[in-house]
Amino acid sequence: MYGSGAVTSTLAAQQKVSLTAYDCAAARAAVFAFTNCESFDYLAADMLRGGSASFKARLGLGFLNLGAHGLVRRLIARTSPGSDVFMYARTAVPDGLIRHALETRPETQTVILGAGLDTSGLRIGAERRKAGQDPGQFFEVDLPTTQAEKRRQVARLVAARRGLSDDHISYVPCSFGENELREALQGAGFDEGLPTIWVWSGVVHYLTEAAVRATVTEMKELSARGSKLFFDFILLEAYARPDDFGFAKTKARFDGFGEVMSFGFRQGTEHIQQWLEQQGLAFVRSYTHHDMVALYEEQTKCRAPSKGTPWSNLCIAEL
Repeated sequence: MYGSGAVTSTLAAQQKVSLTAYDCAAARAAVFAFTNCESFDYLAADMLRGGSASFKARLGLGFLNLGAHGLVRRLIARTSPGSDVFMYARTAVPDGLIRHALETRPETQTVILGAGLDTSGLRIGAERRKAGQDPGQFFEVDLPTTQAEKRRQVARLVAARRGLSDDHISYVPCSFGENELREALQGAGFDEGLPTIWVWSGVVHYLTEAAVRATVTEMKELSARGSKLFFDFILLEAYARPDDFGFAKTKARFDGFGEVMSFGFRQGTEHIQQWLEQQGLAFVRSYTHHDMVALYEEQTKCRAPSKGTPWSNLCIAEL
């Protein structure tokens, strides 16, 4: 999806809207309904009304609208075990990075690669405006088809919700060929001299290692001192033994969408630290599924509904 050379993603090749983006939004909508956590994605349910939403996403939204939270929990446990905790953490960690960066250095830029139906820019911008602060500058980069779907949903939301605006968000359609990311961002007003928070959620699994390396190199070249990268990854052991890691159902579902996953890192921090160092990045920290459960319970003040995803970790690195 994102890397130099030929298009590597089946989504890009097929010019399809990502069904996974809708499933992820449905999981975020469920977590907000379960916790009512004000700092979390309260807009996720509103993003599920597009024509490309999967049956699972539509079904989950219907149950949420009826207040049938127990049924939604069972649906998640059956189709994507642990995704409730995982999606909370995969949103809360980069949101925290962005909020902290804008508090300490308001000129910090945020680039969300493969933005899908992410609402961080909308929500954080609204928070900061309400507090009398500059909303920050966000760049949302995605494949043209998925981004067009997202923009239709955002236009409807901005028209319906007072205090919500996307005038601080630059939408950057990009098919991610060689050097296209740099050219697309620069054309949208990205400033290489400012620190940047790069959010790369739900992407690297679908790429070849060569494509991941190429994109990380490009991000590093575009980043000023103090920039950080957030991403999530799948454990190589989970690919080899999906049943042992509770990964079989989730993998089969994404494979069925034509969104095939293969890239990842080994368990622990040694492999990913070494890999990042080879790319000239510094490892900051990672989150296992145990860490994600702890984060969920600490921030939401609710008991975690699952043990999370033993097959996936989160990572923060400094560029």
